[in-house]
Amino acid sequence: VNDASARLLDAALFANGASHIELGDDGQLLVNEYFPARTPRIHPGLSRALRDLYDFAVRYEEFLFADLRDVSSADQVSSSTHRLSPDAESGAIWTVARELVDGTLALNLINLNGVDEAWRNPCANPTPQTNVVLKIRTDRKIRRVLVATPDDGLGRLRELTLRQDEAGNAVVVVSSLAFWDLVILAP
Repeated sequence: VNDASARLLDAALFANGASHIELGDDGQLLVNEYFPARTPRIHPGLSRALRDLYDFAVRYEEFLFADLRDVSSADQVSSSTHRLSPDAESGAIWTVARELVDGTLALNLINLNGVDEAWRNPCANPTPQTNVVLKIRTDRKIRRVLVATPDDGLGRLRELTLRQDEAGNAVVVVSSLAFWDLVILAP
């Protein structure tokens, strides 16, 4: 079981409003079609990371699993500092943008930098990214921007400084991205 692949898979599923059966008896990973399989054993570090991912998904379920409209497109979010992709390309930050009925935008950032084209296979941890400048095109006035990540083991929301450019786009800087960040833009 590859830690990075397991974490990226869960981030990809949760960010897109999906889930899967992953854990079996005694907290062991279900790594094949036979649920009783007991090997390989999950080690404590991955067990903790998965617990943090599941806690995060439950805490922010309204931004992940509710009735959301997919608004991901190449022109929805751009960056002057980092390569972004709405198509899960390796060497980029995968952006998954989904909108709640009240106009709140849930922008998921999944780090695929340093991960090869077959990132779902065993891989190294993604290369951490810092100071990711995001310009988000929106038709609504944004009041607040918050960010949370399961990667810190806490999953708490932090407020980001928001500025708007001359075209009315929201501009924010995400200070760090390890695996997955959730950016919430509230109207």
